[in-house]
Amino acid sequence: MDLSISTFGELEPIITMAGKYGTGLELMHFMRLENFNHRFVNKVKKLTRYTPVRSIHGPFCDLIPASIDPKIRDVVMYRFGQAVKAAKSLKVNKIVFHSGYIPHVYKSEDWVENSIKFWKRFARSLPGSMEIHIENVYEDDFSILSDLIDGINDKRFSLCLDVGHVNVNSSRHWSEWIEKLGTKIGHTHLHNNDGKKDSHNAFDDGTIDMKYLLEVLANTAPQAGLNIEVDQGNIEASIQFLLSES
Repeated sequence: MDLSISTFGELEPIITMAGKYGTGLELMHFMRLENFNHRFVNKVKKLTRYTPVRSIHGPFCDLIPASIDPKIRDVVMYRFGQAVKAAKSLKVNKIVFHSGYIPHVYKSEDWVENSIKFWKRFARSLPGSMEIHIENVYEDDFSILSDLIDGINDKRFSLCLDVGHVNVNSSRHWSEWIEKLGTKIGHTHLHNNDGKKDSHNAFDDGTIDMKYLLEVLANTAPQAGLNIEVDQGNIEASIQFLLSES
């Protein structure tokens, strides 16, 4: 099982947890710009020398790949490029980036067209082995992300399905997202919530039937990596839930 834990909270206790259960890590610290420096990267290298880092989460605040403003796109390109450099330094070949979709700002077709242009340009600077997973956040409909992956048309690009975001922000059931996107899903963020707030609860604390979700994922998107993205206090219970279903 390709299983990892998002490093929400203090890094060292989560590394200990990963070692206990034999999982990898998804480093969340590169969402914050102040961590793009050699000192922090070297610290992470030392701390994770016995724990596999399977992916990193790139920055996203104020970064809109589909912006019509070329200056903004240039800033996004630069910040995403910093994430690529950090990943290369850590010998990690998977990065999660938010799609940057904001409802009611662009027409869907304009957003898809602008996004395709950005990601195709970004792809030209990527190492050949680097995989990019584009994560849903505020999307109501999965179809624009499906169109985006089709338009990028690069085997290194896939979707990161965040099921908690679907549960809060989409009028379509998470099972429909999985069934329609299928093999376009390369990575997942797994957490539960009440359908109203993106609270990153433990797997058994919310309105998502996580046991059923895992079954649908296994049957429809078996290639997708599983990443536990819950608050630090909910990690162990979620790992145990997941291992009991495997």
